[in-house]
Amino acid sequence: MASRLPVVTYQLPVFDEVFPGQLERVPLGDWRAAAARTVGLLADEARRKDLGSANRAFIRRYDYREVANKELAALQAVVEPDQGIASART
Repeated sequence: MASRLPVVTYQLPVFDEVFPGQLERVPLGDWRAAAARTVGLLADEARRKDLGSANRAFIRRYDYREVANKELAALQAVVEPDQGIASART
């Protein structure tokens, strides 16, 4: 997304929360639909550029350091569940 590229992904609820309206989604496990969507984007330069630009603008709202810290805290909460996310930030 940061490279101004559209993203084709399966329809997973987490993507609605994290990337609302940013992804080209296909039914879960439907690799043929994913391939067709990807080929369609490769053939449609204008749509590919529009989606890529929108993705770049969307992702620039986030600071990579903040995202990395949140990911680390989430991983630590899984590895050390008794520690919790709050203590993972310290």
